[in-house]
Amino acid sequence: MAREIGRIELKLDRDARLTAGVTAAVIHVAESAGLGADAQADLVVAAEDACCEAFRLLTAAGARLGVTIEKFTDRIEVILEYRVLTAQVGRETSGLPRTEPAQPAGSSGRGLLGRVDHVLSNTQGGTSRTTLVKYIRARRKQK
Repeated sequence: MAREIGRIELKLDRDARLTAGVTAAVIHVAESAGLGADAQADLVVAAEDACCEAFRLLTAAGARLGVTIEKFTDRIEVILEYRVLTAQVGRETSGLPRTEPAQPAGSSGRGLLGRVDHVLSNTQGGTSRTTLVKYIRARRKQK
């Protein structure tokens, strides 16, 4: 298993304007990991889409979105967690591998696959968790 080498944690009130903070944090981590401009842009758009979807689902007063951005030696993970209403708790859990057909980017897990390498989503114990994974490709050394 790859070793974690960096972590940023954010706790956001239900205000879509706070997505800008998530964007800045994702860009910071992606740049420090050496992701190319296209890969950075894909990860940012996927994180923004996932945040917008999560904010849409945060309906309870005082509900908050937790966002964790972790940099490992081989990948970056953006994890979104929030408490869900009882009606959402029974949702089926899913892990969507990269081999699924990529669809236009959007708020669904399948649409996110066009932007990231792996999307994991599950709801357990009243908490919904979505993890976006973008692998860091080793750069070739210039001669």
